[in-house]
Amino acid sequence: MRDGHTRWSIRSESRCYDRTGPEQSRTQTRTRRNSLDTRCLVGGDGSDLWGDATVGGAPIQTNGYPIAVRTKDGSTLWCHAFVSELPDASGVDIGLVDVTEGHEHRREVEASEALFRSAFENGPIGMYITDGNVDGILSNQALQTMLGRTAEQMNAVSFTDLFPEDMAVEAANVARRFVDGTQDAGHITTKAFRLDGSEIDVHVVASSVRDSAGDLIFAISYWIDLTTSHHLADRLARSEATFESAFFDSPAGMSMRGSDFTANPAMHQILGHPDESSLDPFSVSAQDRDFWDAVQSVRDNRSSSFSRELKLQRTNGETVWGLATVSGLKSNDGFVGFLVHFVDVTEQRLARLRLTELVASKDDLVRSVSHELRTPLTTIVGLSSELRDRPIDFPPTERDDFIHLIAGQASEMADLIEDLLSVAHSDIGVVQVEVGEIDVVDTAQKVVSTWGAEEIVVIAQTTPRAVGDSFRVRQIIRNLLANAVKYGRPPFVIEVSATDEHAKLRVVDHGDGVPSGEGDAVFQRYYRAHDPIGQPGSVGIGLSLSRQLAELMDGTLTYYRDGNRSVFELRLHRIK
Repeated sequence: MRDGHTRWSIRSESRCYDRTGPEQSRTQTRTRRNSLDTRCLVGGDGSDLWGDATVGGAPIQTNGYPIAVRTKDGSTLWCHAFVSELPDASGVDIGLVDVTEGHEHRREVEASEALFRSAFENGPIGMYITDGNVDGILSNQALQTMLGRTAEQMNAVSFTDLFPEDMAVEAANVARRFVDGTQDAGHITTKAFRLDGSEIDVHVVASSVRDSAGDLIFAISYWIDLTTSHHLADRLARSEATFESAFFDSPAGMSMRGSDFTANPAMHQILGHPDESSLDPFSVSAQDRDFWDAVQSVRDNRSSSFSRELKLQRTNGETVWGLATVSGLKSNDGFVGFLVHFVDVTEQRLARLRLTELVASKDDLVRSVSHELRTPLTTIVGLSSELRDRPIDFPPTERDDFIHLIAGQASEMADLIEDLLSVAHSDIGVVQVEVGEIDVVDTAQKVVSTWGAEEIVVIAQTTPRAVGDSFRVRQIIRNLLANAVKYGRPPFVIEVSATDEHAKLRVVDHGDGVPSGEGDAVFQRYYRAHDPIGQPGSVGIGLSLSRQLAELMDGTLTYYRDGNRSVFELRLHRIK
């Protein structure tokens, strides 16, 4: 050193400066000392060890920690230093105790403890340490936040106080097994109490730490808050149950198609399939680019859904038209399939077609009515004008023919107008019949007498009396005769017969009749099987109105072919 002589030595004892214990330290020191060449440790006046440090007789302060000493070979030793004056006061005696091995071990332990403490205090999972008495020692911030308690409040309660009563018993049993060494790890999923009394769902995993003798030092438990995941699972379960209920209980047809095909009962019913059928009924032409472009748009997430009217085939061969709304089904992994909502619109489609036909028929009706009213009206106006302007120019017989024609045309107009009024009344539900007792033969003869057609013959096997409205029955007979004369060929016959239950009146002609398969269609309003060439088109309401009037009198009106004869048959209840 700068002042005085310094003597260096290595002591062979240590007074507990190494925390591993006095006995172990002395052993380590002697081992180190015996393995070192002191000439490698001490050199010259010591300046290569201490540099410019000045001792001057005062003890070196290390605060209980070793100091680093560099040896001549460049390595570092950790030593405790002891300083004392030489007996002759000529310098100081510095003794070094090598504690490098113990110091490195202590540093590793301290680093490990610091790492564990950092993981414990800053970890995102709740952690709780208890001692052998199952009393709280430490809880980390994550657990304190989870349970709504401070560190002091956590230490003030027992581990078992954090659980409901039934689970506290199980937790206590697990704790006893930890203490007596029969269990080293365990886990439970239960509820835990927060400070405010509310409950949370937790999963607790515990493990034990024991000494060399197997006695429990402490147990550490890891707490995972499952409340949110349980809440989400419950929501997911309710959502799945709601979707399943909406899917299978929906009155509208629904199907899902992805890797396979699934349909709800309503869809199976629409298609006539058994409920367990997995047959996909949808078949769309590859040439239907609009449809497939819409499908691809949903698949690519460019649109969420689209609607199209599709045609399906029932198992019995019938065609079903439906409005299909196609939506994409997606998961976190992307597109998984389609949900198809199918509403049977077959009836609506047929109604639209009928409406289209009805509109067209009504247009024809206006034209036909105009023609049929104009023809007799022209005759009436023309003949009456001639009689008015030149009455003396016509002989009596010719005037009688004019008057007869005028009356006949006027009667035809009146009949047509009556039919139109009856149809209008039926449309608003106010057409009426006054049912009473009628003579069927007499009613038919009255129609024929006013008709004025000599080729119409009435043949009666009997003279039945029936329940009906005489005015409406005459209207029916007149319409049947008009249809026969316009579309059939003579001879024209009215046949009257009876059974025990019914009085039957048939209007028969010998024309070609109604086309095959259209026997019932002729009773539809505005229907015309054919129009004779050169004649005005029929209005198409006479037969429809006649069947409606027959049904209002609790009767029937049908058409059938009998050999080369076309037959319209009216049946009314007979009065015996």
